[in-house]
Amino acid sequence: MRFIFGAALAATAVIASPAIATDFTVSGPYTIPGTGTSGPASTYPIAFNVSGQVGTITAVTFTLTGLTHTFSDDLDILLTGPTGQNVMLMSDAGSSSNLNAVTYTFSQSAANSLADAGVNASGTYKPSNYSGSDGANEAIPNVSGPYGSSLAIFNGLSANGTWNLYINDDNGGDVGSLRSATLSITTTGAVPEPATWAMMLVGFGMVGAVARRRKSAAKVTFA
Repeated sequence: MRFIFGAALAATAVIASPAIATDFTVSGPYTIPGTGTSGPASTYPIAFNVSGQVGTITAVTFTLTGLTHTFSDDLDILLTGPTGQNVMLMSDAGSSSNLNAVTYTFSQSAANSLADAGVNASGTYKPSNYSGSDGANEAIPNVSGPYGSSLAIFNGLSANGTWNLYINDDNGGDVGSLRSATLSITTTGAVPEPATWAMMLVGFGMVGAVARRRKSAAKVTFA
């Protein structure tokens, strides 16, 4: 009896598989731009090879760690998924402010976007895309627009495949670098196969049958 109830509980756990979050981190340093004072970063794009993820995406967050640049407005940073969807994480944010090893996490559930003007401290922000005060707007070489504005664009898709991070300096005169980047993907977890569902239904039926037999055996009949 204990075994059957244990099997039923295990089956229930499979049905209610929790969401699973997995981090994928790449490390540089990456210089921005790769040469001179404008153009793509030294590694372009920066690739994240994702495999072994089950279920579909429910949330994506992205973290830039140790981001430095002498003119924040120059930066255009785009994330693309394995099937071509994309989101502009930041473009022309922060005006002429100097970024000194800041860490930005981009999440659709964040309360605020990066400011268009002024210093943006390390923190969690929504994707932030503005017109450039430096006279140059969003520009991602080799990736045509339009560019997405929400990380939710990846929801419901498979996480597996190659994700790419494109970092471009869209105007001359300033330089920077990035220490590392982390792609965090939350998926729905495993979905039971049809055969598994059938076994679970049989298990629940056995539990019910045993419970009925025990109840019947406990009855006392008086003459």
